[in-house]
Amino acid sequence: MNAKEQRKQDWQARIAAYRASGLTMKAWCNANECSVEQLKYWLYKIKRGSPQTTPDPKTSPVQFIPLAAVDPPGSVFSAPSLDLLFLGIGMGKFGVM
Repeated sequence: MNAKEQRKQDWQARIAAYRASGLTMKAWCNANECSVEQLKYWLYKIKRGSPQTTPDPKTSPVQFIPLAAVDPPGSVFSAPSLDLLFLGIGMGKFGVM
């Protein structure tokens, strides 16, 4: 493990200890000899690099779900002769060709 990986692993352990402590950032940093700015930096850096919180859209699989378009009985938006899809969002209805 190189120095950069070791530092990241050390800070991951420190962040886990901070979260488990229940202390404020300032109190925890005073007790653990680091600055609030360092803690904030590593909280951000660890969160940003976490695959659970930042999925890569280029590598994440796309999933489609089946959709059945059904006109309710008596619908005024029924248009069987046209290739239209009407979407209802709240009180609005939108037609899409």
